[in-house]
Amino acid sequence: MTEQSPIRPPGAPSSLAELEARIAYDLACADYPRSSWLPARTDRRGRHVHDVVIIGAGQSGLAAAWALKRLRVDDVRIFDRAPKGFEGPWDTYARMETLRTPKHVTALESGMPSLSFRAWYDASGFQPGWEGLQRAPRRIWMEYLRWFRRVLGLAVENEAELLGFSPTDDGFIAIDLRRGAAIETVVARKLVMATGLDGCGRYEPPPALVKGLPAHLHAHAYHDIDFARLAGKRVAILGIGSAATDNAAAALEAGCASADLFARRSHPVNLDARDWVEHAGFLGSFADLGDALRWRVSHRLVGVSSPAPPWSLERCEAFPNCRFHFGAAWLRLEWTGKDIVIDTARGAFTVDFVIFATGTDVDLSGRPEFTAHAPFIALWRDRFQPEPAEAVEDALAYPYLGQGYELTERREGTAPYLSDVHVFNHAAVVSMGVGAATVTGLAFAASRLSTAIARDLYRAVAAEHVAAMPWPPYHRPTPPHFPPLEGNNDADDLGPREFDERAEGALVR
Repeated sequence: MTEQSPIRPPGAPSSLAELEARIAYDLACADYPRSSWLPARTDRRGRHVHDVVIIGAGQSGLAAAWALKRLRVDDVRIFDRAPKGFEGPWDTYARMETLRTPKHVTALESGMPSLSFRAWYDASGFQPGWEGLQRAPRRIWMEYLRWFRRVLGLAVENEAELLGFSPTDDGFIAIDLRRGAAIETVVARKLVMATGLDGCGRYEPPPALVKGLPAHLHAHAYHDIDFARLAGKRVAILGIGSAATDNAAAALEAGCASADLFARRSHPVNLDARDWVEHAGFLGSFADLGDALRWRVSHRLVGVSSPAPPWSLERCEAFPNCRFHFGAAWLRLEWTGKDIVIDTARGAFTVDFVIFATGTDVDLSGRPEFTAHAPFIALWRDRFQPEPAEAVEDALAYPYLGQGYELTERREGTAPYLSDVHVFNHAAVVSMGVGAATVTGLAFAASRLSTAIARDLYRAVAAEHVAAMPWPPYHRPTPPHFPPLEGNNDADDLGPREFDERAEGALVR
């Protein structure tokens, strides 16, 4: 951390201590309703039933947990398989220098400005100051997420890996987790899968291309790569989008001999469909549209990879040994025992290491925790048949979600428990838009998710709330409805006890 910014908005906290004091005050001001409203539950085996279990403590999991806390859904447990402070991609496989979203994006704060990235950045005293900052640096954003978790007391249980889940015979969800060598089962009313790119399918190199290639000579862009090991090596990257350029830049900065990026398309793409959806109408209401309109947008988001932003290209172009090859689809890879030979539509290339920046395949059946449930889950191909010109097979494999990110049944009545499993990750894009998968729109997505969960939970306990109300309700009539006391025509002069007695008499009459 550097010295404080010389430009600070009037009234802005001058330190994190001041900011955190303001947050405490803001929370006290906004603390309504205060009442806990969900009765405690145990299942038939005597196990405590939590209101919600969230898998994943990256930005989406934290946003969901905080939004639920604002609605007094208090019994929430958050699990993440990563070590503390390394949840999500930002300090793991993300290799961009800055976030691609605008620095002023609102994401996790649920409408409370003192919890925003800007408030934290200003109070932390970073240089450059806010006005001089172009975009949020990736590692600074991760520091903000760590602070957000701490200042709100969001208890995350780390190094806990989800193994699977199943319905109980009394209407709850049993979630199996591995902690070290121990297996633990927790039970919840609701399960939220805030598991990012990793939780909706797989990202692996195409099997047909890597067959026969030694495993240590290739990696996916989202894998853990030791770039120092690539110093002096010739590196080839399949892909030309954001992940491709970020990985190429990381290899070049580590001293690789060359970095060649290959694309099937014949020319660069400089328009990003996501630029057209960054407005409140789309981010807040896209999920409420009909299937045909949602598909017209979503198949473009899924079927066409986003171009690398200009600053990522500039990072690569700073190196003369970086080259881009268009119209160069990979046909075959061969390991000669010394080199990797890549046959492309534009000839052969010889390299030492290969990175596949080929995105994520959304396939719930490929996730161990979903294997048993996949036959019962409705996908878009089960609900919608696009026109041939708009048919994108990859997008049809996405789950067809309900209005609150919940899974739906392929055939009604076969797996009703799926409505208690909410997919708050990249697999929600076709049904719900980009909110759960990116920083953009996360504020809207967390609000929709938490409201839907609270609604479902209240419906489940509403009869208990009604039964606990006084019946018939005791209404205290207003004084003018009472006959006046002898010698006194002003009923407002009644004392509290006299008022109650007169009210009781009025009710009897």
